[in-house]
Amino acid sequence: MKSLYCAYLLAASMLMPAQAQADDLDQIKAKGEIVIGVKDSSPPFGEFNPKTKTVMGYDIDMGVAVAKRMGLKPVFKTVETGNRVQLLLDRKIDLIMASLGKTPDVAKQVDLSYGYFMNQTKALALKGVIRSYDDYYTVSIGVTAGGPLEKLMRKQFPSAVLVTAPDKPELTAMLTSGKVQSIVAAEALLISIWNELPNKQRYEMPDYPINVNPIAIGMRKGETKLRTAINRALTEIEDSGEAERIYERWFGANTTTPIPRTFRINRY
Repeated sequence: MKSLYCAYLLAASMLMPAQAQADDLDQIKAKGEIVIGVKDSSPPFGEFNPKTKTVMGYDIDMGVAVAKRMGLKPVFKTVETGNRVQLLLDRKIDLIMASLGKTPDVAKQVDLSYGYFMNQTKALALKGVIRSYDDYYTVSIGVTAGGPLEKLMRKQFPSAVLVTAPDKPELTAMLTSGKVQSIVAAEALLISIWNELPNKQRYEMPDYPINVNPIAIGMRKGETKLRTAINRALTEIEDSGEAERIYERWFGANTTTPIPRTFRINRY
């Protein structure tokens, strides 16, 4: 009897690791839906639509396309820069599609897909205050709190006067109230902010980009099957022409944030 009991324990111990190692892709497929963390105040990537009571934008359309290719129902959950990675680690969401830059620091925390947008970080500033890269060291700058961009600014311009804000509305308010002389963010977001300013002629976007990097989909570390499936879906979306159509919808010549598309998804 004792030997039988020991054999049972051994068999159970051999099964437990296999069960514990059930990967995210299998679990996601089992429930039939994928929960995607998106922003609701960063147009044109993600913005709350009061009429439909839903979030709309480039990230949402790309998320829908990815989920469709994977045979899953997309469920969107609002996140912010400061909590998006923690929500992923806490399994509150399955993926991050919320302006997640493909940088070495981010890659230490999460696994990343191919870049599905090429982001150029710039400044929106009062006219004349940024005339060279040296001016980033001396002007007051608003930046989103808790994200890679804040870390990059502190590292790249250690003497800069940085003031942090949770997201777009607070960044805009800091600039228009005079609390800061400039704000830094993704070019597309800055164009969106600039277009909404009542006295937009007072501001400019100097041609001194802070960095250029791909925006990617984030998932938990070690989820190789999930990353492969997402990269396959992104490649199909690119090759079918759907990626370009989605891009034109939000960044085309007839939009409020016209930015020429100069990238292909599966190259970054």
